[in-house]
Amino acid sequence: MKKLKRHIFTHVNNVVAGSSPAAFLFAHKHKYHIVFKGLQKPFFFEKFTDAIEKRKIYEMLLIHAGMEGRILGMDNQAIRFDEKILKIITGGNTLLNYKIKKAYIFDPTMVNDLRVVEKKDNDLFVLDQIYLNCEKHQQVYHYVGDDFVKELHFYKDATKHFVGAASYLKESQLHDFDYGDVTLIYKVKNIMKNVLGMRGNRNGRSMEDPTKYKYYALKAENKRRITRNLTFNEYEKRSYFKYMKASEEKLWKEIKPTFATLRELSPWLVYRSTLILDGMIASSRWHPTLQPSSEPS
Repeated sequence: MKKLKRHIFTHVNNVVAGSSPAAFLFAHKHKYHIVFKGLQKPFFFEKFTDAIEKRKIYEMLLIHAGMEGRILGMDNQAIRFDEKILKIITGGNTLLNYKIKKAYIFDPTMVNDLRVVEKKDNDLFVLDQIYLNCEKHQQVYHYVGDDFVKELHFYKDATKHFVGAASYLKESQLHDFDYGDVTLIYKVKNIMKNVLGMRGNRNGRSMEDPTKYKYYALKAENKRRITRNLTFNEYEKRSYFKYMKASEEKLWKEIKPTFATLRELSPWLVYRSTLILDGMIASSRWHPTLQPSSEPS
């Protein structure tokens, strides 16, 4: 173990720092290695303009990068650059050292030792996952149009109903009462009741008119708030750094023709790579049904 901590791997020339779809698309296009702390999987409702789900493509890229050995470390706790030496502390407290030529930084917040030169009021994409106690409904999507709750995405598991409220906020607004849980729930419930006509669960028949049902009040509870940076602070410049602002859509169009090859991977290799990456994919394992329904052109 001591020898490993002192050893410097030299097979990595260019490395991508980040785990966004753009980072994985860029790394796949150029066959670069990639390093990150935690995955930033696309949300279930995100799609490219050709209607292919981003999450499906993301998981294919993740598996393929793992099979080719281009993912550095596992469950990484810390990532930093000491001149042109990339130092990674993994989830198992192992120190890995890689000599690199250039680093493409998609997410500066994943690199521990970067100095902020200019702090900005960054743009954020915010998704509030709200649990609903309501009657069965057929709602899937509703466009609102405001920065605070721009879209509502409805989904459910076996027994529970949820809605994802998507917003575009400034970092300074994140902890403002006007954009907090109380205001959010009030606004979302008002839209569901008065615009979409949704109600709470049934509460038996009316005593006055047995042909009609009574209903509980519609209930909503914010379970989790997820934020994604759309912009970042300005960080220190280094000669071997390049801060990236690449378009996911543009990168996808450039590499889309290569996905016919990815889809021909044998089930055995896919299963084997899933075992290797177990824990990294976390909430969803690879499964053949995650492949796009139509061949990329």
